Amino acid sequence: MTEFQTKLYEKYVNAFQSGNWDYPDKVQGDRQFIIDELKEGKTFFGVWDVIQQKNCSIPQLLMASPAVLNNPTNGYTKRMKKGFQALMSLLGVE
Repeated sequence: MTEFQTKLYEKYVNAFQSGNWDYPDKVQGDRQFIIDELKEGKTFFGVWDVIQQKNCSIPQLLMASPAVLNNPTNGYTKRMKKGFQALMSLLGVE
C-alpha cells in the first residue's frame, strides 16, 4: 500500500468503527466524482461495504461489525487491506 492509501485506509477503519462517514448514503455522483473525493481523503460507506462483501466471510463480518461484536479478526483485517489496496489502485488513488 502506498503511504496515502495507508492513511486513507486508517480513516476508513475509524469511520467504520465510529459510524462517522463523509458519505454515509449512496452518492449521486459519477465515478470521477468518487475518485476525486477519495483523493481528497473522503470516506464512503458504500466503498467500504463493497470491499467487505467481496472479500470477507459472513463470520468475519459479524465479528468486525460495531453493532455485533466489534472485534475484527486478523483475517478480516488482512482481507480488507488487500481489497482496499486493490480497489484504490484500480481507481488510481495512490
